[in-house]
Amino acid sequence: MTVREKYKISMIKTAIENFQSLIDAELFDEAVKYFRAHLEKPMLFGLETSLVRARLLEKIEVEKLSVNSDKTFVLYALALTLNLTGGYPNRAIPFYEQHDEIAETSNDFNSLSQSLGHHAKALRQIGKFFESEKVARKGLQIIRSQKDFLREAVNLYWLGMGLAHRGESNLSEIALQRSLRIFRAKFATQAEGVVNAFLAQRALWLEDFDEAFRCANRALEIGESLEKDSNHADLHGAVKILTAATRMQVIEGIFKDEGENLLLYALKRAREIEFTEEELPALRALALLEMQRENFDEARDYLNQSWELAERGEFLLYNADSYNILAQIEIAENQREKAIEAAQKAFDLSLCDGVPFAYMRGLEDSKSILETLGAIVPDIKICDEMGYEKISETEINPDDEFAN
Repeated sequence: MTVREKYKISMIKTAIENFQSLIDAELFDEAVKYFRAHLEKPMLFGLETSLVRARLLEKIEVEKLSVNSDKTFVLYALALTLNLTGGYPNRAIPFYEQHDEIAETSNDFNSLSQSLGHHAKALRQIGKFFESEKVARKGLQIIRSQKDFLREAVNLYWLGMGLAHRGESNLSEIALQRSLRIFRAKFATQAEGVVNAFLAQRALWLEDFDEAFRCANRALEIGESLEKDSNHADLHGAVKILTAATRMQVIEGIFKDEGENLLLYALKRAREIEFTEEELPALRALALLEMQRENFDEARDYLNQSWELAERGEFLLYNADSYNILAQIEIAENQREKAIEAAQKAFDLSLCDGVPFAYMRGLEDSKSILETLGAIVPDIKICDEMGYEKISETEINPDDEFAN
């Protein structure tokens, strides 16, 4: 029996029932131990179980657990499940916050360093850019003190994507390239695929299409190899890489004949594992494709499939992109006032904490649309950093073995 066969829900039904019996008896300490021994790996890596895992973990009353290590395990596992696949960064953040507070007060820097990079990602996704960067850089400091290079590399790719979103193209590349060097040196192939997908996305934003295609192809090679390996446990991770890399092979604005099929394939694979953060940009890309074909009803339909998904998880950045596409559709159909309304929504969503802690691509696109329409461009809010705890100065690429 392969690892993947062991991880199917049908194979762990008895374990789920046993876990539920412990919950019903309010034996929460025992329930955590049982979950860790019998359900943790199947429900983390199996293809069918993204939100099932969250529903089980939510049954544990954290405040009734006896030891902090169990509390931090449950809180972090919940946050990660809701955030990385479940499509609910907004619901994940309170769990990250509870986890980080307990881990820090109990000096559990191992657990804290695991959490902070992912916590930063969730904050960025809902538009809290300043706090996101503060958390990411704090995590980087803690990890560096522990000389944990693999966790540093994970933290760096979340920090790098945050920097890319706010238009810091040079710093974002430095962070992502260092992350990639570490993963290659440590033979972390799946993580190398993730970083290549992120580098492809960054290159798309910068309209460096040759680089985007190169990185997407490398990510796709890794994803396909991992998916074919039936003993590679993390099928979830492999499919995430495949889905993102497939979408990024389709250069927005330069759609080729196979573009629609690739995007529909990416959408299908994302939906199989409820991978909302990749489902949303696939829908957006399909809407853009149909808009360019002047199939405006079809374009609107793809956008209509995205609104609720984005709003339930508070994905501000994805909705900013979608409203900018909607504005372009309205322009094509001579609906000036509706186009202005959509572009203004995109502008407001993109401001986040104010420049420089704003979603610069969304801001620039909406500003350009409003100017083209001869509409009033709202004032661009500047971030009042006095209202926040200062971000620590952390060297992104220190002079060590991974610097070059």
